[in-house]
Amino acid sequence: MNMDSDTHTGIRLDTRGPVGLLILSRPDTLNALTIDMIQALATGLRSFEADNDIKLIVICSDSPRAFCAGGDMKQIRQHAIDDDHEAIRHYFTHEYGLNLAIAKCRKPYLALIDGVAMGGGLGVSVHGRYRVVTEKALLAMPESRIGFFPDVGASWFLPRLPRRCGYWLGLTSASVKGAEAVAVGLATHHVPSESIDALLEGLHSALQLDSCSSCDEACRVVEQVLAEHGQATSAMNGSDQNDKQALDDIRSFEQTLMQREAWFADDDLQAIRTRLQQDSGQSADAAQLLSLLDSASPYSLDITLALFRQASGLELEDCLELELEAAQTACRHPDLVEGVRAVLVDKDRNPSWTT
Repeated sequence: MNMDSDTHTGIRLDTRGPVGLLILSRPDTLNALTIDMIQALATGLRSFEADNDIKLIVICSDSPRAFCAGGDMKQIRQHAIDDDHEAIRHYFTHEYGLNLAIAKCRKPYLALIDGVAMGGGLGVSVHGRYRVVTEKALLAMPESRIGFFPDVGASWFLPRLPRRCGYWLGLTSASVKGAEAVAVGLATHHVPSESIDALLEGLHSALQLDSCSSCDEACRVVEQVLAEHGQATSAMNGSDQNDKQALDDIRSFEQTLMQREAWFADDDLQAIRTRLQQDSGQSADAAQLLSLLDSASPYSLDITLALFRQASGLELEDCLELELEAAQTACRHPDLVEGVRAVLVDKDRNPSWTT
């Protein structure tokens, strides 16, 4: 049953029996989140949460290219140019409110990521219980490239990732793809892209058959279906060449994670840079991360580490409050206007940062 055929907001709501679907539908902008989209998602989430017939909430995209490329930073830039700081506060208040609502959702919430997911795209996915990625998924927090900082609760979730992964993700804007997202803790499950329809049908059928009178029971059913459709690592026991290649890739990435953990072992930006410089001659990965770090906004790097320190030990809600104030301050800094210009407006990729 289609609940909302009006797509002018860029969001569609649909149901498949006991599954409520929040569908991102603004492909021309890679589903960059406008204020209308954020409010529509919040309304849809509340509606599904209140509907006793809905046992699982799924957020997905109808674009083959992207899940969600982030917030509508071109509009935020224009608000900054216009000195419309009330509009900026309004946007981030609603966006961070949505992030918190997802984290507090009383029903299982599953993000299905089959394409690009960056910045705000992680805000509407990573706070949910289940984050399912395919081999086409590409995840990143690229805010340091545009003079901003990893927000949408990133000051809470990035430092909590294993092996200091959140530090290189947040500081360098480096991306992870497919199963790598599971390895760093941003995703919980990996399924083949070709299995998405079968996964959704499996969730629908299993939840339809099971009464699921509680959230715990619904989660049990969801996890069973995810286990059935998850990407097998049968190379451990079998001889499939593709599986062996996948396993080799995973093992290689494990080594990468160990090395990056050593490079980003503390909160001292200069010490991080020194370690990368020392190894950049022998390690292409170190050279690449150093290049990303050196091309980032110095303001972004400073505010990111400051927020990580301030947020230590805080709950998500408190972290979002810190980020709301930081976002308004960042939008008054010249690096935001310049960074968005270079990456999203003129696309010359040559920002002139303040020092």
